[in-house]
Amino acid sequence: MQVCFAITISDLDFIDLPSPYFSIVNGSKQNTYIMEKKINSGTYGTVFLAHKEANKEKVAVKVQRTFIYDYFGVTRDVLFTSILKHENIVEIHCFDIFGPYEYSVYEYIPNTFHDLLSTNTVDFSEFLFLIKQILDALNYLRTKNIIYFDLKDNNIMVKENF
Repeated sequence: MQVCFAITISDLDFIDLPSPYFSIVNGSKQNTYIMEKKINSGTYGTVFLAHKEANKEKVAVKVQRTFIYDYFGVTRDVLFTSILKHENIVEIHCFDIFGPYEYSVYEYIPNTFHDLLSTNTVDFSEFLFLIKQILDALNYLRTKNIIYFDLKDNNIMVKENF
């Protein structure tokens, strides 16, 4: 297993979206995504499970209202996750703006630290290894002068192959 932070102001429902389909041009490639279901929501956005139309690869799509923008023209989530490169921070694939919404496409990691602790028995050495990864990610953010205010077990994603 591997710990990865999901760096996630408004709760949206599936019905709020203009369409379950959207396309994003990333470099010279256009990917079409199909939204499947809502999987989480937080103060700043709602996360949906989606898949690429071409190959069915599952992705997590965070949708946020554009009123959250700052002077950079994108939300801070997109700004920070697009420049942060760390093995314990969820990778952003691409993003775009569609009307009043910003769509950010991330790698999909289905399990959270909360899920792991509530459903599995984790031995002490595994637990310490996971905590070390959390501290490594927080230290990396500190070196970039970023304070992560939304640290909770549901925002820490856990890959099976840590």
